[in-house]
Amino acid sequence: MSIRLLVAILCLSWPAAPVHGVTPAPDILRPAHEALAAGDTASAVAWLERSHRRTGDSSAYVLLGRLLRERGTIAGRLRSQRVLENARSRFPKDMDVRMELGRTYFAQRFFPDAVSSFNAVLAREPRRCDARYLVGMYHYQNWKRMNEYGDDLVAARRELRAAVACDTTNADAALRYLVACYALGDTSTADCSRMIRRFPDRAEFRLQRGVLAYDAGRIRACEQDFTAGIALLDDATREVYGRVGRVLPVTERDRVDAFPADERDAVTRAYWIGSDPDPTTAINERELEHVYRMYLADVLYSHGPLRKRGWDTDRGQAFVKFGRPMSIEYTLGDDNSSGKVETWSYVLGGVFHQYLFVDEFLNGNPRIPYSADVLLHYMMHAPRQTAYQAPVIPVPGELDIVTFRDDGMAASVYLAMRIDADSLRAATDLSRVDRFVVRTAWFDPAWRRSGASLDSVWTSDVPARRAGGGARYDVVRRARVAHDRFHFACVFEDQRGAARVLLRGDADAARFVGDRLAVSDILLTAENGDPRVAIERGAERLWPRIDRRYERGEMLRAYFEIYNLTRVARATEYSVRYAIYPALAEDAPVWLDWGRRVGDLLGIAEGDPAISQTFRRAGGTHEDHESIGIDLGRLAPGRYELVVEVTDARSGQRAVAHTRFQREGERVAEER
Repeated sequence: MSIRLLVAILCLSWPAAPVHGVTPAPDILRPAHEALAAGDTASAVAWLERSHRRTGDSSAYVLLGRLLRERGTIAGRLRSQRVLENARSRFPKDMDVRMELGRTYFAQRFFPDAVSSFNAVLAREPRRCDARYLVGMYHYQNWKRMNEYGDDLVAARRELRAAVACDTTNADAALRYLVACYALGDTSTADCSRMIRRFPDRAEFRLQRGVLAYDAGRIRACEQDFTAGIALLDDATREVYGRVGRVLPVTERDRVDAFPADERDAVTRAYWIGSDPDPTTAINERELEHVYRMYLADVLYSHGPLRKRGWDTDRGQAFVKFGRPMSIEYTLGDDNSSGKVETWSYVLGGVFHQYLFVDEFLNGNPRIPYSADVLLHYMMHAPRQTAYQAPVIPVPGELDIVTFRDDGMAASVYLAMRIDADSLRAATDLSRVDRFVVRTAWFDPAWRRSGASLDSVWTSDVPARRAGGGARYDVVRRARVAHDRFHFACVFEDQRGAARVLLRGDADAARFVGDRLAVSDILLTAENGDPRVAIERGAERLWPRIDRRYERGEMLRAYFEIYNLTRVARATEYSVRYAIYPALAEDAPVWLDWGRRVGDLLGIAEGDPAISQTFRRAGGTHEDHESIGIDLGRLAPGRYELVVEVTDARSGQRAVAHTRFQREGERVAEER
C-alpha cells in the first residue's frame, strides 16, 4: 500500500473537528444545570464534586466554588477556597477562576488575598467591571471597619466611580460611590439625579438626594425626595422609619410600642405634629430631620457581617437621637483588649456631653462599653434633641378658643389671637411688610388633619393698641367644624416669613351631638373694641378678652349659649348658677371633660366658692344665650376658675362649662 493511499484512508477515518456555530460542543455541565433548574442545589454540588476534575473545564470549578460559597457556612467557604485554589493551579490564565477565588477570599474576609486576585484580573482585563467593583467594595468596607475618614475612603470613591462608569447597571456600586462622596464632602445633586433616572425603583437614591437638599436648606426639595423615597421602601423598613419610639426615652418607647397599631399611629402623628415648627403647612421639618438621621445612620454605621442596620448600632442610635456630633476624636484604648475608641462631643440642652464608643471586640462595631453604663443609661432615657432651627424669629402671643353650636351638624370655633406687637416690630420692619399671613389647621382626636384655612391681613388693617404698657395685635378667625374634638394650630406670619407667631389649643364640639342639654364654651369679653376683631353671636357684638387677666376695678364679662332646652307649651324654663373658685395649680388644665355635673367639676377647686349666684330664666325656644357681669372686687390676686351650671327646669338635665382667668393687681377691700 502506498504512502499516499495510507494517508487518504487515515484522513477519511479520523473524526472531523467541530466547527463553531455548526456542530456545538456537548454541555458537559448539563446535569448540574438541570439539577439547579429543578431547585436541587445539593444534587448539582454532588455531581460537580464527583466530576469537576474529570471534565477538564474550568467552568465546572467556578460553578462548584460559587455553589459551595453561597451556602453561607464556614465549611462551605473553606471547601470553595480549596476547589478554586486547585483550579487556579490547573488554569493559571483563566480570569474567571481568579475572580471566583477572589470572591471566596472576600467572603472569608481574607481581604489582601481577595484584592490580589482582583488586581491580577484587572492587570489582564482592565475593563473587568466586577473586579473593579469588588476592589472598591474592599476599600469601602475597610473604611467602615476602621471607622475613620482616611485613604480607604478616597480609594473607595475612586474605584467605585470607575465601576459605575464601567457597569451602568450596578446600583450597589452607584449607591456606595455616592455615600463615599458624601462622607468626603464631595457631594453632587447632579450625580444623584442621574442615578434616580437610571434606577427609578431604588429608594436609596431618592433619600440620598433628599439628604443633600436638607443640608443645603432646600426643605421643599428635601420633602419631595424623602416622600418619594419612603414610598419605595419595603413595608418593614418603612415601618422602622415611622416608629416614633426610637426618639423617645426608653420608658415611653416601651409604652408606645405596646399600643395597638392604630393607637401607635395616633401617638406617632401627635408627636410629630407637636414638634412641628409650623403644623399649618404640609411640610414637617422635624420629621424630615428624623428621616435624614435615620438614613445617614444606616449608611454610615450599618454592619454587614453582624447584619445590623445602622440605626440599631450604638453609634446609630446616638446619631438618630442627638444628631451629628460637634466633633469625633479617634484614639486607641488603654490596652490591647480595649480596641479603638471614638469620642463624640455634643452640647445638649446647654450642657456639654461626650459619648465613648469602643471597638472592644475588634469587629468594626464600636459600642458604649459595659463599664460606661451611665452613658448608655443617659442615651436610652434622654429625649430626642433637634438641631433644626427654623429660619424665622419666634414672636410670643396668646390664643383663646371658644366653641359654639351652629346647627345639628356643625359648630363654629372662634380663634382669637393676641400678638405681642413690640416683639413683632423688633423681629421685622413693619414699614416693609404689606400684609400678614394667617394660617390655621385642625386635627381630629387621632391627629389626622381635618381642615385648614389660609388668608391674609393687611398691615394697615391690624389694629395696634396700647394695653398694660405694651402694644398688641388682635386677630379673630372662625372655623366651621363637625361635632367632634379637635386640636388647633394657628400661625400669624409676615409675608416674607421673617417672624412667626405659633399658637396651639384644643376645641370640643362633641358635646353638641344628640338632643341633651348642652352649654357652649364661656367667652370672656371686653367692654368694647375694634369691629374687625369682633364675634357676632346672639345679635350681639362681642370682643374676646384674650389674655383673661383682670386688674383692679375691672368687671368680668362673660357670654355663653344654651342648647336643647325642653319646651313645654311653647315655653322653656331654666336656671343658671355661676361660681368662682381658686384654681388648684398653675399648670392645671383650662378645661376638663365636658358635660359633667357641677358636683364632678368641683374637684378643680377647693372649699367654698369666692363668688356664687343663681338666677332663673324663661324663654320660648330650644336655644338661648346669656351675658353676665361679675364684680371681682372681693377677689385677691391669683388664678381662678369660673364654673357655669345650667339646669333645665322641665327635664331636670344639667350642663356645665368652665374657664380660667387671672386676677391681677393689689387686693381690693371687700364691699361693705
